[in-house]
Amino acid sequence: MAIGSGSNIRVELVALWGFLTLCKSLDLQVIHVARDSKVVIDWFNGISALNVITLNQWKERVKELGSFFSQIQVFHIHRSFNSQAYILSKKGLESIYGTLFVDEYVGDIKMNIWSYSIF
Repeated sequence: MAIGSGSNIRVELVALWGFLTLCKSLDLQVIHVARDSKVVIDWFNGISALNVITLNQWKERVKELGSFFSQIQVFHIHRSFNSQAYILSKKGLESIYGTLFVDEYVGDIKMNIWSYSIF
């Protein structure tokens, strides 16, 4: 997914949301997710907090999707062991096969309308 600008944590959350959305659309019930963002993984697994108000809606969306699956495991894989996926994701950012629009809110205030390319 090409998701525009933002912090690495925001990018990781939105990417996790996109992956969970895809898994739900495929009606998968058991999923294992390998990510290289320890901050997001620890938050998702309840090990640590992620207290960034601008990320609250993404956290809610990810948690809501996570509850759909009968079993979900999110674990850390160091970027050095994930280099091929990293290279492919960079190439994928150059390709646009579809677009999804998402409103982003902080509380009740609409902050942005983002377009996300799905490939």
